[in-house]
Amino acid sequence: MAKKQKTHEWKPKRIVSVLGVAAAIFGVTQYFGYREAEAFKRGESFYDGTQCLSSWDGSPRNLVFAVEDKLKDPDSFQHIETRYNNADPKKIVVRMEYRARNSFGGYVVETAYGELDKNNCKVLRAW
Repeated sequence: MAKKQKTHEWKPKRIVSVLGVAAAIFGVTQYFGYREAEAFKRGESFYDGTQCLSSWDGSPRNLVFAVEDKLKDPDSFQHIETRYNNADPKKIVVRMEYRARNSFGGYVVETAYGELDKNNCKVLRAW
């Protein structure tokens, strides 16, 4: 008895569902691209600034680098907490609390403030 070979048929329902998913994905990407372009025309940022914060501990990486450059012992830096305000359309204002070793070898808690550009996460100002 000969084995019956399986034939792969494309059923109309499968074709329609694949085309529907592709159209939905295309529509979503076009919508977000349009929103980003419109925000750019208005001189605003499409991003809300949270992409500048680490998904691991919430620290703003570029501000961490700026703070570590000024520490006596950069390896002793420990992030504690970050709070931010993204009400401004072009920048995000960040308050970062951290712990680091001082000249005497003891750890002290300090606070750093900074303004980051929402588009590219560069530090505009730090104090």
